Amino acid sequence: MKQLQIKQIKALSFTDDWKIKAETMLKEAVQGSVDTVNWEAYPYRPEVKFYLAWTDASFFLLFDVHEDSIRAVNTGYHSPVYEDSCVEFFFQHVGADVYRNFEFNCIGTALSAIRESRTSFFHLPSKVMDKILIHTSLPQEPIIKDSPVHWQILVEIPLELLGFSQTDPTTTALRANFYKCGDKTLVPHFLSWNPIPTTQPDFHRPEYFGEIRFVRAES
Repeated sequence: MKQLQIKQIKALSFTDDWKIKAETMLKEAVQGSVDTVNWEAYPYRPEVKFYLAWTDASFFLLFDVHEDSIRAVNTGYHSPVYEDSCVEFFFQHVGADVYRNFEFNCIGTALSAIRESRTSFFHLPSKVMDKILIHTSLPQEPIIKDSPVHWQILVEIPLELLGFSQTDPTTTALRANFYKCGDKTLVPHFLSWNPIPTTQPDFHRPEYFGEIRFVRAES
């Protein structure tokens, strides 16, 4: 099982400029790669790195992606962004019966739910989704492009949406996985950070999550 420690980066609280935040993340945040090809039928592996950090208010997640083509046609909350060029973050509190997923296509459309399984879930209401700040390097309009693209997406998720409204995030670990997919892209692909030893693509498998821990900045 893979493990990462997420540093608290207080400087992220001091600017509203997403490009400055992204530069800070690239320089200071812990980095991982979504590079595990779990299923031989889907060998395509775009280059995908992710960066993690947190402040007293938010969890920050930056994906940096190089891929040979992109698709993004979904533009509304909870539309099937996983069919587009998509990056995803799934997590579960240790001992919990439910897990949560946050999914984003390359133009910043979001899907999120609290789940018991792939088929048993409820989507977060729009007023809650509006609390998630999403910044993407691509125009926020539908796009299909059959040529190489480098794109980034920076997501700020309030800690309360990670279940930390009453809990210090440094006191517990989260079980988590990070994904890159594109069910209806020119070359369908299904990559993960932590390996998933199933016979068919299935990201909804908390038993195969890795571990992330929050570490407070030194005074």
